[in-house]
Amino acid sequence: MQPLSLSYPPSAVIADLARAVPGAGLCFLIAWAAFAQGLGWVGLGFLAVAALFVWLAAVALLRSRGERRLEEDGLRLSPDDLCRWSEIEEVHLRYWAGWRQRGRDESGRLRGMLVLRLTFSADNGGQKRRRRFRFESSCLHFAALSRAAAAAAKHKGLRMDEPTMHNLHALAADSSAGRETD
Repeated sequence: MQPLSLSYPPSAVIADLARAVPGAGLCFLIAWAAFAQGLGWVGLGFLAVAALFVWLAAVALLRSRGERRLEEDGLRLSPDDLCRWSEIEEVHLRYWAGWRQRGRDESGRLRGMLVLRLTFSADNGGQKRRRRFRFESSCLHFAALSRAAAAAAKHKGLRMDEPTMHNLHALAADSSAGRETD
């Protein structure tokens, strides 16, 4: 298997930033107006929401800089950092859709996104180290990553919950229908 890049395309990062930056700006503006009117609690509430938008923008930027790769042995995070499939502990695949995204698009695909959460546990000199990773379906080669993680979990004898199994079957159906490109 040739290593596959698990980067996020610029269009996905730009879309995330296009939601987060205006949201932060609007919340800061409302907070400023609330403080000017003497409504400190309202201002603090909007500052908290603005901080959430800033955090989402930072996550989008950090995600765009990652150089993760899918390899036959596991996930390559850097030239000297590999999370091996034999160290996998949990695989969770969830479907998320906003209220505007419910239903199917013109091609019959469900709108929304899938989120894959992987947990690895390695023995590092007598000390157990747990690492968690989260991938959204906008990630390049998401279907291949999901299949590899499921195969590794099955090989290790891990039990996956029903929503994960259902979403893996739906992803496999989309891939076999040519709706997913790896």
